[in-house]
Amino acid sequence: LDELGSLVLLGAQNLAKQTVRGIDGEVSYQFAFESAGNFTAAYSATWIDSLKLQLTDDSENQEQIDLDQIPELRMGARLDWTWDAWGAQLSADYVGKYPGAFSEGPNPPDDQYIASWTTWDTQVRYTFAKWGTLRLGVDNLFDREMPRDPTAHAGNRPNQFIDASGKTIKLASGDSIA
Repeated sequence: LDELGSLVLLGAQNLAKQTVRGIDGEVSYQFAFESAGNFTAAYSATWIDSLKLQLTDDSENQEQIDLDQIPELRMGARLDWTWDAWGAQLSADYVGKYPGAFSEGPNPPDDQYIASWTTWDTQVRYTFAKWGTLRLGVDNLFDREMPRDPTAHAGNRPNQFIDASGKTIKLASGDSIA
């Protein structure tokens, strides 16, 4: 109840509508070397030409590309190796540039975009016949941080513990967060 004694009860409603137009694709190739095992190379890409969002039946469809934090392009590549019970994989994930959280409306200037970035992951594995597979890996192998949001002047919203100067924020306990 608020100070006037009013009570508002609203149930969840799913009135939104989203329309996406783009291209998804994946290509893979398998090859074998008798003395070195089997390899699979794969490449995937998603390009979004349009993503329209309508929040209610009464609202208009609003384009989200170049307005919201949605990259138009994402790509991935993977090289996988297996030999008997052993295996390993190296993969890369690319995220294209997209508007910052506080960019100026549709089609903001280039300096308001979060830069594109790529991360690399790797793993090794051993399969114990009928008992399962043990995998050890490292995500974000080169410890690449997401680029700063140039529109977040009071902080970096996706990386909210980095202030506008790029310095790590100190906590009251004396610990720091990067």
